Amino acid sequence: MVAECKTFDAYIRELIYYPRRASKWFSDKRLTLHEKKILQGHLLVRSNKSLQAISELRSTPVSDLVFVRDHWNLLLGICYNNVGNFKDAEKHLILAIECFEQNKIHYHLFTALFNMINLLSNTNRIDEMTPILKRMEEVCPDIELAKIRLLRCQFIFACDTNDESLARNLIKKIDAIKLEMSESDLAQHQICEFMFYVKHEELNEAHKVLMEMKKFRNYSSTENYHFMRTLLNHLLDNTTIYAYESDFPTLPVLFWQLKVIESLQGLDRGEAQKYWEKLKAQMPNIYKNDFLYQGEKCLFSLCLSKQLTKKKAPLQIVTGSGAQPQLAFKILQEAQSPIRKARLYELIYNDVSEEKEDMVKLSKLLSRVRAIYGVVIVSRKGTYFIEKDEKKDALIKSNF
Repeated sequence: MVAECKTFDAYIRELIYYPRRASKWFSDKRLTLHEKKILQGHLLVRSNKSLQAISELRSTPVSDLVFVRDHWNLLLGICYNNVGNFKDAEKHLILAIECFEQNKIHYHLFTALFNMINLLSNTNRIDEMTPILKRMEEVCPDIELAKIRLLRCQFIFACDTNDESLARNLIKKIDAIKLEMSESDLAQHQICEFMFYVKHEELNEAHKVLMEMKKFRNYSSTENYHFMRTLLNHLLDNTTIYAYESDFPTLPVLFWQLKVIESLQGLDRGEAQKYWEKLKAQMPNIYKNDFLYQGEKCLFSLCLSKQLTKKKAPLQIVTGSGAQPQLAFKILQEAQSPIRKARLYELIYNDVSEEKEDMVKLSKLLSRVRAIYGVVIVSRKGTYFIEKDEKKDALIKSNF
């Protein structure tokens, strides 16, 4: 069966380390249209274009060749997993695993099992990982790529089962062979290593890994990287979070999580609740009422805890002459993060902003605050905050 697809099989095997040979593959007349589509799909995945790969695979009729059809299923399983469609990912990976197993094609069976481990980890089905890992150990090809991926899966399993000692030992083993890893395997391992350090609240170590990941141009532009960088910076430096749906075209869950943190940081609990409900609809066993998160410790859970437990200075209503400018200044001065304009209006005037004139009224009030207190009040992306004198802060720090 593999014999009739010998050229395609050879190119699939070399793709992981030599993607730049693509022009040779596509000019090879021995390859069928279906085979070229699958090779092209793998290249799209490497460029973080899994949705496009799915679209192109789905628009092509399924091959009559069993071996090619198995790779079609394998690639679709990988793509659907990448975009968070775990139900379809599992369906296609199971089909690939069953056929590779039946035909004793152990090299590609190992690859399919490797991707199933990633899916089970993503869906928190830890108990189901054990038999998959055992089968991977049994069929592991005697080549460096397979040995590296087996170590990676053992590390994922150790992290998911909270075996900290084993996970740290595996980090050392994998560190010793990083020079032999393909770019894609190294980048994917670093995501897992990053998550391990976050889970153990070793945020400076997580930051070091993130800086290493930045070197991979294909990954530093991804939704995952943007999400990780945004929340880690928030934990380390209390940076303000701004989330835009356009930054997360394929992973809306990450956008919803960011919006929850952004809204809580801006003291807009109602907006946070709106996005919490979206998360709850997706995973009701993890997202409970009253912002109770019951998943594994992660970037999101740490940021959520930071916002829900942060101390808020009591606001004292000031009366008499100059009461509103004084109150506005006090609120902005004591705020731990930028405040949404509507929320600031509500705190100052004890009323809900309903008309455009209300925001004009607030803007005029803040102009008076600037004049009275000599501060720089910045309006940015629907919020107000007092700008700190960073140069002065830096000078003070350098003198100690």
